[in-house]
Amino acid sequence: MRNLITGLGILALSLAVPAGAYAAEAPKPAAKTASVDWAKKSFDEIQQGAFKGDADAQYQLGLSYMYESPIQDYFTALRWFQSAADQGHGLATYTAAIMYALGQGTPVDFGRAMALYKLAAERGVVRAYSDIGIAYREGEAVTKDPVEAVKWFRKGADLKDPQSIMLLGRSYIDGIGVEKDIAKGLVLMEAAATLGDIRAQQSLAAYYYFGNLGITDYTKAFQWAEKAAENGSVWGHFYAGMMHELGRGTTIDYIAALQHYAIAVKQKHAQSLVRMAGMACRGQGLKQDIPGCTKILSGLAGQGMPDAFFMMGELYETGGGLPKDLPRAYVWKHFGIILRDGKADEWPKELNYLSDGFTLAERARLPGLRTEVAKAVGIRIEGAADGKVSWNEVRPSDFHFSNLRQPVAPLDASFSQPVIWKSENEPLHTPYQPG
Repeated sequence: MRNLITGLGILALSLAVPAGAYAAEAPKPAAKTASVDWAKKSFDEIQQGAFKGDADAQYQLGLSYMYESPIQDYFTALRWFQSAADQGHGLATYTAAIMYALGQGTPVDFGRAMALYKLAAERGVVRAYSDIGIAYREGEAVTKDPVEAVKWFRKGADLKDPQSIMLLGRSYIDGIGVEKDIAKGLVLMEAAATLGDIRAQQSLAAYYYFGNLGITDYTKAFQWAEKAAENGSVWGHFYAGMMHELGRGTTIDYIAALQHYAIAVKQKHAQSLVRMAGMACRGQGLKQDIPGCTKILSGLAGQGMPDAFFMMGELYETGGGLPKDLPRAYVWKHFGIILRDGKADEWPKELNYLSDGFTLAERARLPGLRTEVAKAVGIRIEGAADGKVSWNEVRPSDFHFSNLRQPVAPLDASFSQPVIWKSENEPLHTPYQPG
C-alpha cells in the first residue's frame, strides 16, 4: 500500500517499477499568500495561532510536530492536520491522507487515506491526482483499474503536475491502461523532466543510455543524467559518473566520474560503489588499489549483488588490474546472471562469446572455480559439493549469503574521495532500479 502514499516512485530501467516501490514524503511548507507567513514564526507563535483556530497555523504546527526531532510526535501532528483539514485546508488534507496511508500517528487506514486524497484533489492539491491514479493502477484501497488510473494521471497532467505527467508518460511507454505509444510516452516524460521531475530525468537517462525503448542517444542520456544529479538524484550521479568514466555522451573524465560516484556512495548507492571499486582496480583517476577494490567487490558479491559479480568478471576478462583469466571471468559473470535472473542455465547464451572459445582444459577448470568463487564471497549453493552443481535445480532460494565479509573501507584504501561505507546494520543492496 506504500504506492498510495504519494506516488514518489522511481522509474526503473525496463526497468519496470516494482509494485510498492513508491515512497512518501509529506509536502514541505509552500509559499504563503495569507497575511501571516507562519513558516517564519517561532514555535510558540505558531502554537498560539493554531489554538486561535487559524488553519494555516494549524498546518504549520502539524509540520513542526512531524519534522522537528526534539518534539516529533506523529499523533499530535495528525491531530493538527485534521483540524486544519476540517476547515478546508488542502495541504493539510493531503498530508493527513499520507499519514493514514503510512500509519503515522494512527493505525493504517487505506480507505480513509483514499477519501482524503480525493478531497485534497477537490481542494486544489494537484499532486493528489497522481496518488489516486497509483492506487487504481496497483489496486490498493480500490479495485485495480489501470484505465481509471490513466484518467487520474491525465487530470493531474492537465493541471501541469510534473508527477502526473511523468506517470502518464510511463503508462504510454508500458501500455498499461492505454494503448502503448513509446513516442508519446517519451514526449510526456521529457515534459515532466523539463518541469523538474527527478524521476522523469533519471528515467530518461536510463532509457537513452541503455536503448531499451529502441532509441540509444548518449548525448541526451548525459544531459538528463546531469540534470537529475543537479537535483540530488543518486541515480543521476551514477549515470553521469558512468558516462564520464566510459566517455559516452561526453568526454572521458575520471575525476568527474569519481566525484559523481562518491556523492552517490555517501548515500549508500551500491552500484556507484561497484564502479568506484572497478576504477580503483584499474588505477583510473586514483592510485591503483587492488587489495582494497577486490575486498569491496567480494563483500558486495557476498551480499548477493549481481553488479559486483559482473565487475569482477569484467576485470578478469579484460585484465583490468587483475590477471586476465577468461574461465574465472566466466564463473564470476555466471554467478551474477544466476542472481540477476533467478535461474541457472549451465551455459547462458549471453556468455557464449566466452564459453565457445574454451578449450577442454579450460572447461575442466570451471567446477573448481565455482567452488573457489563461492567460498571467496561467502556463498553456499545447495548440492554444490566439490563444485558439481545441478544447474537445472538451482533456485534463488538456494543461495545463502553470509555476513562474514563486510565491504568496509580497508585501512590502506587509496580512494581520492571520502566515502561513507555501509554500516553492519543496514542492507546496502536494493533491487536494481533508479532511486
